[in-house]
Amino acid sequence: MKKNINFYEVTKVIIIVSFIGFFTFLLDHSNRPDAGLYHLPYISILNEEKILIGSVNLHFRFGHISSLQYFFSIFNNIIFGDNGILIPLTIIFGTVIVYFYKEFLNNKILVIKLFSLFSLIFILTSMNRYSGFGNDDPAHMFYLIATCYFLKFYLEETNKQINFNILSIYCLYTFSIKQFYALIVFLPLFLIVSNYKKIKIFSKSNIFAAFFLCLWLLKNILATSCILYPINFTCLETLKWSPKNSFSSAERVSISSEAWAKAFPDRLDKSRNYIDHLSDYKWIEGWYKNHFKVVMKKILPLILIIITFFVWFLINKKIKKTKKLNRSIYLILLFNLLFIVIWFFKFPTYRYGAAYIGTFFIINGLIFLNDENFLNISKKLINSVLIILTIFILTKNSNRIINNYDLKYQDYPWPKKNSFTKYNKKNQNLPVMKNNTTIYYTAYPYTLCMYSKSPCTSFRDLKISREITKFNYKIFSTEN
Repeated sequence: MKKNINFYEVTKVIIIVSFIGFFTFLLDHSNRPDAGLYHLPYISILNEEKILIGSVNLHFRFGHISSLQYFFSIFNNIIFGDNGILIPLTIIFGTVIVYFYKEFLNNKILVIKLFSLFSLIFILTSMNRYSGFGNDDPAHMFYLIATCYFLKFYLEETNKQINFNILSIYCLYTFSIKQFYALIVFLPLFLIVSNYKKIKIFSKSNIFAAFFLCLWLLKNILATSCILYPINFTCLETLKWSPKNSFSSAERVSISSEAWAKAFPDRLDKSRNYIDHLSDYKWIEGWYKNHFKVVMKKILPLILIIITFFVWFLINKKIKKTKKLNRSIYLILLFNLLFIVIWFFKFPTYRYGAAYIGTFFIINGLIFLNDENFLNISKKLINSVLIILTIFILTKNSNRIINNYDLKYQDYPWPKKNSFTKYNKKNQNLPVMKNNTTIYYTAYPYTLCMYSKSPCTSFRDLKISREITKFNYKIFSTEN
């Protein structure tokens, strides 16, 4: 039976999400530097072109495009103009905050309440700046929601099929935002293998998810010639737009990206190249001195708050009423431990593994605080922590608004998307011509394209050609 829509609740949520979003992005700027390198330039491509085949030849980062860029491009409309593309990130942030808060308040299952509480704290402490969202933070948020539905599948007596369907959708969203989170596929696959009698695999939502995945992989091939760029063995090098001989080649990008994630600039022996750097484990020393500090800075607030809850509870508890934990808790713990190991030995940059690390500590906190008395004994402390975090975020964003209030830049008071200059001045871009035809544009006078005339790249002197098909689709490929 369909539930009646509670228009009061819907209106209330819309108002809350709008307030969170408005306050978060007002007078801020876009994510540095990725928004200028490829987020915004690709949105501009989507708004100006039909299909840009071989776009990876313009910039290798166009091979890392998220489904978010497609979603954002829709908001360039007659109501908001091109500034509308800045809105969706705030909608995602505000909606996820409301989701976990409502789960914490209303869900009757202790494990779900605790997971929602700690997820909310994790998001508020480490993902609270519009300029820091990029493509990464939405992926982390969706990963947390997917994990929540994995737990719900085991802990809720009813709605097994619905929880599995929603889990699958969020896993797909997460993967389409950030390919490194392809590891999340283990969650629905495990449920299919271990609970095949309880799950209808060919449901409408799962068929839709499979269809969307096929379209997404096709998009990858059209943009990069690879199913999963830059994983070299998934590439079809016979396609005319394959970047195999250029700076965007999958092999080159894969090696350089992994080297930089493993602190290549911080290597002790500057004579070592990418291959040498990846050939042994000497990179760990440089990583520890720099990247480890970033990881600890981001995750430490969550750890300290969980420890504070645990100590408070030990001091104040009377009778221990610990419930036996469902195996799903340990499964999530083991999955994330495995994911962290893969993350560390492959791409140990915080933004690649934040959700894995955060979820690992969230589940550990959940295990130690799995007591029916915890929420009652710690109610005031929990409320105090949430209030303090809210005040901190409001103060942080208020300071930004106050400091920038009198700065009347272009598109004021929207976040800056034209450039990272003080007054948000827009690039004019220089056309690169061949046979009196514009092949592409280079960013000018500012080094990053941001949101400007497309197709734009921050690279100069590219050896690429352009072909227009009979369907008016443009194909970019390396020159022979």
